[in-house]
Amino acid sequence: MSHRIHAAAALAALLLAQPSLAAEEPEVRTRHNALYLELGGNALIYSINYERFLTTDLALRVGAGFMSVNANDQNNAEARVSLLLAPVMLGWTGARSGGHAFELGGGILVAYAGASVKDGAGGTDFQSGSRVWPTATVGYRYAPLQGGLHFKAAFTPVLIEKNFLPWFGVSAGVIF
Repeated sequence: MSHRIHAAAALAALLLAQPSLAAEEPEVRTRHNALYLELGGNALIYSINYERFLTTDLALRVGAGFMSVNANDQNNAEARVSLLLAPVMLGWTGARSGGHAFELGGGILVAYAGASVKDGAGGTDFQSGSRVWPTATVGYRYAPLQGGLHFKAAFTPVLIEKNFLPWFGVSAGVIF
């Protein structure tokens, strides 16, 4: 009889010493907004981005990058070219461990360009146009579920008028 008591006590001690066999709770995102600067990336040059995590693993992103170049000559002729590039993306980070994730995303890059030319005699001409190109993201992302500093490095190709442009980008910012 005492062997049974000792065996039962040993079994109870063994079970109590083991980690819980209950299923672990899935990690859930508690901070859903991100603001970051991306160099290169889907907007090609740079972009400032706002992202909203719709779920723990799915995010909607909108960004914008702007560039303007002016030139003039000795005859008072002037030229100005401006370019606005705005990525609109949907990204998935379901293959992750905590804040470390493989990111896969797709979307569009909206491009708007305007150019003005003023000749030395005072005549002016202005032209503008816009295009929409498909783009993607495949890379590493560190996006803590409880907020904090954010980082990513990714392959970000763009399909511009049937031309495949392989591109890369890095970004850093904050999740809040």
